[in-house]
Amino acid sequence: ATWSVAIFSTVIGYVASDFLNKDILIGLAIINPIYFICMMVGAMKTMQISLSVILGAVLGPAFYFISPEWSILFGGFFAGTIAFFIGEKK
Repeated sequence: ATWSVAIFSTVIGYVASDFLNKDILIGLAIINPIYFICMMVGAMKTMQISLSVILGAVLGPAFYFISPEWSILFGGFFAGTIAFFIGEKK
């Protein structure tokens, strides 16, 4: 059901994007990361999750100067890995 809704919504969004104002499209593009950040902040109950979110917020922009295309992936990977090992140590 989740995949069906996601595919259907993607098709509807793609078709509807031709009829929407540019400002509305920018706003809709920003909603997804904001929603994801709110979910992560709400889930910050353990030190590992808190550390991974904070490190990801720092390392993502830092990796942008090295590789703009891969900065989010690298930042998330290294932040999660560091948080995992620090959490396992404690």
